[in-house]
Amino acid sequence: MASTGKRYNEDFKQMIIEFYQSGKSKSELSREYGVSRTSIDNWIELYTEIDIDEDTTVTYKELLAIKKENERLQEDIMDVYLDSHKRYGAIKIHKKLSDRGWDVSIKRVQRLMKKLDIGSIVHKKFKHYPSKSDNVCGENLLERDFSTTSVNQKWVSDITYIYTIQDGWCYLASFVGLYESSKSSYLN
Repeated sequence: MASTGKRYNEDFKQMIIEFYQSGKSKSELSREYGVSRTSIDNWIELYTEIDIDEDTTVTYKELLAIKKENERLQEDIMDVYLDSHKRYGAIKIHKKLSDRGWDVSIKRVQRLMKKLDIGSIVHKKFKHYPSKSDNVCGENLLERDFSTTSVNQKWVSDITYIYTIQDGWCYLASFVGLYESSKSSYLN
């Protein structure tokens, strides 16, 4: 025969816990109010306050609610992060979450992003540092005369810097033969 469990309201549960905390034993409460000891144990676990830090205490029930909310929030954070092609950081993700109706702090978003092991992809801009040695510039042999009459008579070049995630800063040097306008380049 299946047992029909009793349902108790929150006030009754709180009252039983207060009696227990004031010194009454579980067996005494069980006999007096007709509640099983297991139920009293569960209520004590659920409603006893837990110290998080000096000025913050929560119950186990509230902690479970926060945990469930964090799981839903992590799903939304990951959704926004992937929609941005992994470019958004905590501030932009926080803004998008606010647009979706979440009322959370940036610190919480940062903490959950760290837990998910995600972060924004940042492309570094090239920062020029002046050389400490004397820069030697080549002579201007062409003097802006780019006309040629034969192959390999005049070549011009340029250099640029490209940042790649895999290799860091790379240098691209381009060479152009002015007679045939053919390009030859080297990437280091």
